[in-house]
Amino acid sequence: MVQTVFQRLLALLADPRFHDETVDDDLTDAVTSLATDVEWQPVLDAMLDVLRDTSLASHWYDVVACLFGCDCHKLPLPCERSYLTALLYDCLRIKPDLGVTGLDLDAADNLVWSIVHHLKGVSYTSDYNPKADPDVFQHNIAR
Repeated sequence: MVQTVFQRLLALLADPRFHDETVDDDLTDAVTSLATDVEWQPVLDAMLDVLRDTSLASHWYDVVACLFGCDCHKLPLPCERSYLTALLYDCLRIKPDLGVTGLDLDAADNLVWSIVHHLKGVSYTSDYNPKADPDVFQHNIAR
């Protein structure tokens, strides 16, 4: 049976090697390897599908960390940058810890901001507020 890119991504996200802090296996490297096999577009589509699915919230942190690690702002995104910004902040709204129990909420917010400031082309220390940006607000993601 041939696995879809989404199924392959879920298998990586569930792989215990990437959740063992004593092992130096890097999920971002594994996702990058998957993209080498199938190209970035379907991998990014699958990552966004995970972020859209609230039943997969336990994987949100890992997906967001991979988006950051693979420099998604430099890749051809399958959506508008403002949509990804809206989706990331909606994930934070639903799960302020991005699905990782005990994660410092500032760490989750910082991870999202570390992506968004690149997506929006603003300084890391900028006063930019995505919730007040009409380009982001227009997507009105509500789940």
